[in-house]
Amino acid sequence: MALHIQFAIHTLVTNEMEEEIMAGLMELKGGGSIERTVLDESPEVAEKRHQSTNQLTRSVKQGWPKGGLRRPN
Repeated sequence: MALHIQFAIHTLVTNEMEEEIMAGLMELKGGGSIERTVLDESPEVAEKRHQSTNQLTRSVKQGWPKGGLRRPN
């Protein structure tokens, strides 16, 4: 029974999904839906990037601290 299920899944992936996967990878406009799915940021990463950008923007607006940059001890 397990071998039959394994064979059915293998057949599904190799025969039926191969065309869809290749079409997604080779799509000319938009770079392909599979690539977009892989490259999209997770909400957590997007939030961290947004916070880092805000911190950097605030520090640039405030200018350098008196005495310049200090080396960590």
